[in-house]
Formats: sequence, structure tokens, C-alpha cells
Amino acid sequence: MLDVPPARRGLLGATAHRLDVSKPNQHDTKAEFLAEKVAVEAAAEHGRALFEILAGQFREGSDQRGVSERLSDFIDASENQGGLTRRPDTPVDLVLQNAKAVGFTFTLVLALYHVPGSSRAKARACKSGGDLLEPKAPAPNHYARAIALRLAKLIARHTGERPTLGTSSESNHPSTDCGRAVEDLFKVLGIKAQFRNAAKWAIDQLTDEDLAPEEPIGSLLGTRDNLGFSTGRPIQRFRLSKPC
Repeated sequence: MLDVPPARRGLLGATAHRLDVSKPNQHDTKAEFLAEKVAVEAAAEHGRALFEILAGQFREGSDQRGVSERLSDFIDASENQGGLTRRPDTPVDLVLQNAKAVGFTFTLVLALYHVPGSSRAKARACKSGGDLLEPKAPAPNHYARAIALRLAKLIARHTGERPTLGTSSESNHPSTDCGRAVEDLFKVLGIKAQFRNAAKWAIDQLTDEDLAPEEPIGSLLGTRDNLGFSTGRPIQRFRLSKPC
């Protein structure tokens, strides 16, 4: 069995590589399904566009840098009109005040970083779940598939290789790490489904994007490393201060 802590808020694991074990949302109608599909595709497209606009201020030599700087300066000035001296009464107040202290648009860039990728992943999940809407097709165990796919993606991102699936010649048990992990995780979560079918389906859904290591935000901002800015503008304008 996997040595994992109890699920808390739909997540397993205490490190950065946590696994979402929550049940996927189901759609009552095709219209509801299509509406969500359109929404997540739009979020991927427009989230990336907004990120590119605001991140331009950090990219030395970018032809959008001047536009991005002026827009960000205006947004930051507008957000700072209320000042930073009022004592925060709620966690939301604290988050907003610290965002303003660090730089509102800079904070927004950091927040937007994962939106396009997460939205694309959700769009692919919607697409792969489309067979649930076909009345002639037998409905698969959608939760089993979702868990197997999330685990396969986690393994692929961690190893940089596509997981494999096999069965021991001496028994009916899985012979690969991915197969054993899916089987054990199904037992932990109480999923009554054939892990092989779900694992095979999940591996077939993986793309080259799933095998690539996570790109540090610094590379998207045109800097040397994750948050070691080299352009000067972020360190001058967004100097980290003590929490309010």
C-alpha cells in the first residue's frame, strides 16, 4: 500500500507535488458541458494574453515593455490610492495589502502564471470526458480515469518519461511503478474499478507537454532564474517589504 497521509481538502501529500484526489464535476446536460468547455478554453487563451501583457515590463528588449510599464504603473497607482496603513481586519485584507506592498501587477503576474496551463489541462479533461455524453458508449468510471490521469501526469512530470504499464508473469499484479501506484491509490480511495483499464487510458492521454519539466516563471519573464530578476525593474519597483 502507498504510505500516504489522509486526504485533506481533496489533496494527498505534503510537498509541492501534491495529488488532487477530489472527484471530477459531472454535467447534467450537454449544454452545461459545452459551456464549461468554452469557458476553460477562453481562460487558457485570455489568461496567457494578460500574462504576456503584464510580464512585458520585466523583459529587457521587449517591444511591449514600455506599454506594459505604463499600464502597470497606472494599475498600481490606482490600487494604492487607499494607502497601506489601515490594519487588515480579515485574511483577504492582509492578502490585498501585501499584494499592494509587493506590487499589485507583479503579484497578478505571479498569480496568472499557472492559469493558462491549468485551463488547458481542464479543457483536455473536458474533451476526454466527452464520451460520457454519447448514449451509445458505455459510461466509464470517470473518477477512476481522473485519478489515474492525474497520477500519470505527476509521474511523467517528475521523471520526464512516459509511464509504462505491465503485469508480472508470475502473478496478476502490476509489474511497473505506475501500475502499482494506481492499484494502491485505488485501494486507498476505495475506487471499485479495474486499475489496468484506467491506467492504460490515462497513459494514452499524455502529451509531450506533460513530460516537460515545469518552466520556472523567471524564464517567462526573461530573467536568469525563478525569481532572480536581472532587468532591475522588478527589484526596484517591487522590493519585498515586511508584511503589513
